[in-house]
Amino acid sequence: MTQNTKQWALVTGASSGLGAEYAKELAIRGYNLILVARREDRLNDLAQILERQFNAKSLVVGLDLAKAGAVDELMSAIQNQSIQPQILINNAGVGSYEDFQTVQFEELANLMTLNMNALVELTYKMVPLLKTHDESFILNVASIAAFQPIPRFSTYAATKSFVSFFSLALREELLADGIFVTTLYPGVTLTEFAKRMGKDFSPFLKKISHTASEVVHSSLKALFKKRRICVPGFFNKLNRLIMKILPTSWKLALAGGSMKKFF
Repeated sequence: MTQNTKQWALVTGASSGLGAEYAKELAIRGYNLILVARREDRLNDLAQILERQFNAKSLVVGLDLAKAGAVDELMSAIQNQSIQPQILINNAGVGSYEDFQTVQFEELANLMTLNMNALVELTYKMVPLLKTHDESFILNVASIAAFQPIPRFSTYAATKSFVSFFSLALREELLADGIFVTTLYPGVTLTEFAKRMGKDFSPFLKKISHTASEVVHSSLKALFKKRRICVPGFFNKLNRLIMKILPTSWKLALAGGSMKKFF
């Protein structure tokens, strides 16, 4: 495996949705993949597809990054293969859409750990490997939910706001090392995200949604052009602009009312 001359990219949350699409798109672009997610069986299936269709090698690491010690286990697997990735795609994340007091705290704690702590820890431990290249890239997946506080989506939106501010600041720190950080703000995307929350998107949301392939294509284009952010789609760009203008009280009323109708 380590004798393969292709560069390597690490994708978290690679078992489905955006993660699986990132793996395929990067394989098309000539990268080998480190595939990370809980569902190892899906990763193995994906690895076979990447090998067969794109001649890409894969290191499959079945892990729940929200568990203590998981990032160290992942780093050990990478170092044992003497791999030095050039790209890190921090895509793993979960959501929870409920009244704050009706959610089990363990669910919220897991959400915060995966969406924030694991992302920061993995980034921190990957930077020394990324520095071994003249140029390397980090793509952190935030959300348009990062643009405003959202009732009943309060914890998730807050974690994505954290990802946004962390990523934007980190970009400035790492530029001198030739590491380019891009932050992705996807809107409604047709993946398993809503299903995992036990919800379904309304017909209106489905109408303005994007496919995982569309989001991945736009964000990788932004990544390799070394752009600071990527907000794919007209409605998502419009949402970002509106949220910059509206006072907080209006944002809260609009977001709270809209979310009741959207799921």
